[in-house]
Amino acid sequence: MTEPAITAGTIVNAVDTVLSSFYSTAARDNILVFSGGPGDTKTIYEWFRHSERLAKPFRWRDVDKIQYLSDKLEGPALHFHSAIWSDNLAQDLRTYAEWKKRMIDGFVTIADKDAERKRLQEITQIDGQRVRDYIYKLDAMYWLVYGDALADTTNADYAKIRDDTKLPLFLKGLLKKFKDRIRTRLSTDTYTYAEACAAALQIEQMVLLQEVIDPTSPYPSIL
Repeated sequence: MTEPAITAGTIVNAVDTVLSSFYSTAARDNILVFSGGPGDTKTIYEWFRHSERLAKPFRWRDVDKIQYLSDKLEGPALHFHSAIWSDNLAQDLRTYAEWKKRMIDGFVTIADKDAERKRLQEITQIDGQRVRDYIYKLDAMYWLVYGDALADTTNADYAKIRDDTKLPLFLKGLLKKFKDRIRTRLSTDTYTYAEACAAALQIEQMVLLQEVIDPTSPYPSIL
Protein backbone atom coordinates (compact mmCIF):
# COMPACT_ATOMS: atom_id res chain seq x y z
CA MET A 1 0.00 0.00 0.00
CA THR A 2 1.34 3.41 -0.97
CA GLU A 3 2.11 5.72 1.95
CA PRO A 4 0.44 9.15 1.75
CA ALA A 5 2.84 11.82 0.54
CA ILE A 6 4.12 14.28 3.13
CA THR A 7 3.81 17.75 1.68
CA ALA A 8 4.81 21.17 2.96
CA GLY A 9 1.13 21.89 3.54
CA THR A 10 0.75 18.76 5.67
CA ILE A 11 3.71 19.77 7.82
CA VAL A 12 2.42 23.33 8.23
CA ASN A 13 -1.04 22.08 9.24
CA ALA A 14 0.49 19.68 11.76
CA VAL A 15 2.64 22.45 13.27
CA ASP A 16 -0.39 24.80 13.41
CA THR A 17 -2.40 22.13 15.22
CA VAL A 18 0.34 21.55 17.79
CA LEU A 19 0.88 25.28 18.38
CA SER A 20 -2.85 25.95 18.65
CA SER A 21 -3.19 23.18 21.21
CA PHE A 22 -0.18 24.52 23.14
CA TYR A 23 -1.47 28.10 23.27
CA SER A 24 -5.00 26.95 24.06
CA THR A 25 -3.67 25.00 27.06
CA ALA A 26 -1.64 28.04 28.14
CA ALA A 27 -4.76 30.21 27.94
CA ARG A 28 -6.67 27.73 30.11
CA ASP A 29 -3.87 27.80 32.67
CA ASN A 30 -4.01 31.62 32.78
CA ILE A 31 -7.72 31.80 33.64
CA LEU A 32 -7.91 33.38 37.08
CA VAL A 33 -9.32 31.59 40.08
CA PHE A 34 -12.67 32.97 41.27
CA SER A 35 -14.32 32.20 44.59
CA GLY A 36 -16.84 34.99 45.00
CA GLY A 37 -15.99 35.07 48.69
CA PRO A 38 -15.09 38.07 50.89
CA GLY A 39 -11.40 37.74 50.09
CA ASP A 40 -11.85 37.83 46.32
CA THR A 41 -10.61 41.16 44.96
CA LYS A 42 -12.32 40.86 41.54
CA THR A 43 -15.99 40.99 40.65
CA ILE A 44 -17.78 38.29 38.68
CA TYR A 45 -17.87 40.73 35.76
CA GLU A 46 -14.09 41.23 35.83
CA TRP A 47 -13.50 37.48 36.04
CA PHE A 48 -15.66 36.76 33.00
CA ARG A 49 -14.13 39.66 31.08
CA HIS A 50 -10.58 38.39 31.70
CA SER A 51 -11.51 34.78 30.94
CA GLU A 52 -13.27 35.65 27.69
CA ARG A 53 -10.30 37.69 26.46
CA LEU A 54 -8.16 34.58 26.90
CA ALA A 55 -10.73 32.34 25.20
CA LYS A 56 -11.52 34.55 22.19
CA PRO A 57 -8.64 33.49 19.86
CA PHE A 58 -9.45 29.79 20.24
CA ARG A 59 -13.23 29.76 19.64
CA TRP A 60 -13.83 27.14 22.29
CA ARG A 61 -17.17 25.35 22.13
CA ASP A 62 -19.76 26.25 24.78
CA VAL A 63 -19.23 22.98 26.63
CA ASP A 64 -15.46 23.57 26.68
CA LYS A 65 -15.76 27.17 27.92
CA ILE A 66 -18.00 26.05 30.76
CA GLN A 67 -15.58 23.26 31.65
CA TYR A 68 -12.42 25.38 31.48
CA LEU A 69 -13.88 28.29 33.44
CA SER A 70 -15.60 26.16 36.05
CA ASP A 71 -12.30 24.34 36.65
CA LYS A 72 -11.05 27.67 38.09
CA LEU A 73 -13.88 28.07 40.59
CA GLU A 74 -13.31 27.67 44.30
CA GLY A 75 -15.26 28.09 47.53
CA PRO A 76 -18.74 29.66 47.25
CA ALA A 77 -18.51 30.00 43.45
CA LEU A 78 -17.71 26.32 43.01
CA HIS A 79 -20.56 25.30 45.35
CA PHE A 80 -22.98 27.56 43.45
CA HIS A 81 -21.85 26.15 40.09
CA SER A 82 -22.23 22.58 41.36
CA ALA A 83 -25.71 23.34 42.70
CA ILE A 84 -27.12 24.85 39.50
CA TRP A 85 -25.47 22.17 37.39
CA SER A 86 -27.01 19.32 39.38
CA ASP A 87 -30.41 20.96 39.91
CA ASN A 88 -30.93 22.36 36.41
CA LEU A 89 -30.34 19.79 33.70
CA ALA A 90 -32.47 21.60 31.11
CA GLN A 91 -30.85 22.05 27.73
CA ASP A 92 -30.74 25.85 27.99
CA LEU A 93 -28.32 25.67 30.91
CA ARG A 94 -25.95 23.74 28.69
CA THR A 95 -25.27 26.89 26.69
CA TYR A 96 -22.43 29.11 27.82
CA ALA A 97 -24.62 32.24 27.74
CA GLU A 98 -27.18 30.73 30.11
CA TRP A 99 -24.52 29.38 32.47
CA LYS A 100 -22.79 32.77 32.51
CA LYS A 101 -26.07 34.52 33.29
CA ARG A 102 -26.81 32.18 36.19
CA MET A 103 -23.32 32.66 37.61
CA ILE A 104 -23.57 36.45 37.36
CA ASP A 105 -27.04 36.45 38.95
CA GLY A 106 -25.60 34.44 41.81
CA PHE A 107 -22.65 36.74 42.57
CA VAL A 108 -23.38 40.21 41.29
CA THR A 109 -23.89 42.97 43.85
CA ILE A 110 -25.58 46.36 43.60
CA ALA A 111 -22.15 47.98 43.57
CA ASP A 112 -21.08 45.73 40.69
CA LYS A 113 -24.17 46.73 38.70
CA ASP A 114 -23.50 50.42 39.31
CA ALA A 115 -19.89 50.04 38.19
CA GLU A 116 -20.93 48.25 34.99
CA ARG A 117 -23.60 50.87 34.29
CA LYS A 118 -20.94 53.57 34.57
CA ARG A 119 -18.65 51.67 32.20
CA LEU A 120 -21.51 51.35 29.71
CA GLN A 121 -22.12 55.11 29.81
CA GLU A 122 -18.44 55.74 29.09
CA ILE A 123 -17.91 53.14 26.35
CA THR A 124 -15.75 54.29 23.42
CA GLN A 125 -14.30 52.71 20.33
CA ILE A 126 -10.52 52.77 20.56
CA ASP A 127 -8.17 53.31 17.61
CA GLY A 128 -7.62 50.05 15.77
CA GLN A 129 -10.79 48.44 17.14
CA ARG A 130 -13.11 47.15 14.43
CA VAL A 131 -16.67 48.45 14.40
CA ARG A 132 -18.07 44.94 14.78
CA ASP A 133 -16.01 44.42 17.95
CA TYR A 134 -17.17 47.78 19.33
CA ILE A 135 -20.82 46.79 18.67
CA TYR A 136 -20.25 43.42 20.31
CA LYS A 137 -18.71 45.06 23.37
CA LEU A 138 -21.58 47.55 23.72
CA ASP A 139 -24.20 44.81 23.34
CA ALA A 140 -22.42 42.57 25.84
CA MET A 141 -22.13 45.36 28.42
CA TYR A 142 -25.79 46.27 27.96
CA TRP A 143 -26.72 42.63 28.53
CA LEU A 144 -24.65 42.56 31.72
CA VAL A 145 -26.33 45.70 33.09
CA TYR A 146 -29.93 45.09 32.07
CA GLY A 147 -30.14 41.32 31.68
CA ASP A 148 -31.44 39.17 28.86
CA ALA A 149 -35.10 40.03 29.51
CA LEU A 150 -34.52 43.50 28.06
CA ALA A 151 -31.39 42.88 25.99
CA ASP A 152 -32.97 40.02 23.99
CA THR A 153 -36.61 41.11 24.07
CA THR A 154 -38.79 40.74 20.97
CA ASN A 155 -41.51 42.99 22.41
CA ALA A 156 -41.66 46.09 20.18
CA ASP A 157 -42.15 48.58 23.03
CA TYR A 158 -39.31 47.20 25.15
CA ALA A 159 -37.08 46.83 22.10
CA LYS A 160 -37.55 50.53 21.38
CA ILE A 161 -36.57 51.41 24.96
CA ARG A 162 -33.47 49.23 24.61
CA ASP A 163 -32.43 50.66 21.25
CA ASP A 164 -33.16 54.27 22.28
CA THR A 165 -30.65 53.71 25.09
CA LYS A 166 -28.03 52.04 22.91
CA LEU A 167 -28.12 54.45 19.96
CA PRO A 168 -26.76 57.59 21.69
CA LEU A 169 -24.15 55.52 23.53
CA PHE A 170 -23.06 53.95 20.24
CA LEU A 171 -22.77 57.28 18.45
CA LYS A 172 -21.05 59.02 21.35
CA GLY A 173 -18.28 56.44 21.54
CA LEU A 174 -17.86 55.78 17.81
CA LEU A 175 -14.61 56.97 16.24
CA LYS A 176 -15.01 60.42 14.64
CA LYS A 177 -14.04 59.27 11.15
CA PHE A 178 -17.06 56.94 11.16
CA LYS A 179 -19.49 59.03 13.20
CA ASP A 180 -19.16 62.13 10.99
CA ARG A 181 -20.38 60.13 7.98
CA ILE A 182 -23.37 58.32 9.47
CA ARG A 183 -25.87 61.15 9.05
CA THR A 184 -24.83 61.69 5.43
CA ARG A 185 -24.95 57.95 4.82
CA LEU A 186 -28.50 57.58 6.14
CA SER A 187 -31.33 59.36 4.38
CA THR A 188 -33.28 60.26 7.51
CA ASP A 189 -32.60 61.73 10.95
CA THR A 190 -34.82 59.11 12.62
CA TYR A 191 -32.68 56.01 12.19
CA THR A 192 -32.54 53.05 14.56
CA TYR A 193 -29.66 51.51 16.47
CA ALA A 194 -29.54 48.60 13.99
CA GLU A 195 -29.46 51.00 11.03
CA ALA A 196 -26.67 53.05 12.63
CA CYS A 197 -24.64 49.88 13.24
CA ALA A 198 -25.13 48.71 9.66
CA ALA A 199 -24.15 52.13 8.30
CA ALA A 200 -21.03 52.25 10.50
CA LEU A 201 -19.95 48.82 9.27
CA GLN A 202 -20.33 49.92 5.64
CA ILE A 203 -18.53 53.19 6.27
CA GLU A 204 -15.67 51.36 7.95
CA GLN A 205 -15.12 49.22 4.84
CA MET A 206 -15.00 52.32 2.66
CA VAL A 207 -12.64 54.12 5.04
CA LEU A 208 -10.28 51.14 5.12
CA LEU A 209 -10.33 50.96 1.34
CA GLN A 210 -9.63 54.67 0.99
CA GLU A 211 -6.79 54.47 3.50
CA VAL A 212 -5.18 51.82 1.29
CA ILE A 213 -5.71 53.88 -1.87
CA ASP A 214 -4.64 57.20 -0.34
CA PRO A 215 -3.14 56.98 3.17
CA THR A 216 -2.83 60.79 3.36
CA SER A 217 -6.59 61.37 3.04
CA PRO A 218 -8.15 61.99 6.50
CA TYR A 219 -11.71 61.59 5.20
CA PRO A 220 -12.56 59.33 2.27
CA SER A 221 -13.99 61.19 -0.69
CA ILE A 222 -15.87 58.07 -1.78
CA LEU A 223 -18.29 58.25 1.19
